[in-house]
Amino acid sequence: MPRFLNKKRIALFFGFLILLGLPFTIIRDLPVEIETDTRELNPYKEPEDPAAAYLHKASDNYFYREFDAAADNYMKAIAIFEDRQDWPRVATTYESLGDLYVWANRSGDAEKSYLTAVKFHTQNNDVLGQATALKDIADMYSKLENLEESESWYLKSLAVLKEEKINRVFGNVHENLGQLYWKMERTTEAMESFMHARDTYGALNYRMGYDHMENVLKRLQRGGESTHNHNVPDSVKNPYHNPPPAHP
Repeated sequence: MPRFLNKKRIALFFGFLILLGLPFTIIRDLPVEIETDTRELNPYKEPEDPAAAYLHKASDNYFYREFDAAADNYMKAIAIFEDRQDWPRVATTYESLGDLYVWANRSGDAEKSYLTAVKFHTQNNDVLGQATALKDIADMYSKLENLEESESWYLKSLAVLKEEKINRVFGNVHENLGQLYWKMERTTEAMESFMHARDTYGALNYRMGYDHMENVLKRLQRGGESTHNHNVPDSVKNPYHNPPPAHP
């Protein structure tokens, strides 16, 4: 009997070893994929249209701060759009080029690119495009703390919009101009600009913008009262009574 048990134990032990080694045998015999199609790893395939492909490359360059390469690809895209006489795309691509130069701290090149965009927007009778590109120049100078230069460009943008019906660009320019006047401690003018932005957002049913401007105006009014500033416009003391609906 003891000898029989020993044989049984030996058989079970060897069976256990076989089962233990079986998975490794299966894995070893599986085929190994050496080459991988890298296209499957990148879900964003390059566009087939050559102009769109250059814009795609420029965006990648932009992301990796390869500014010269990005500018080169933007210009290649612009050349194609010009051949196609697709002037709206020429204008918007020049705006993107201006944005790139702002990030590259090349303000002179940025201003030239934005002004070129203005030229093509004017050619296309795109008033909002003109005003936006001019606002972009003003925003750039505001970030550079060149406040007087920034103010002049905001006013140029508003001059372009003076005949236009109510629109978001008008509100954005006044909001940014109000921030600029706030920096310059020109409180009365800041409040007047914020009022224009608030009323524009209200008319457009842009609730978030309207509420933000209301909060800014109240903050400025409290600051004016605490410093005995009596130059607060009467229209600010009587808040806008026709706010946009809660769910536009």
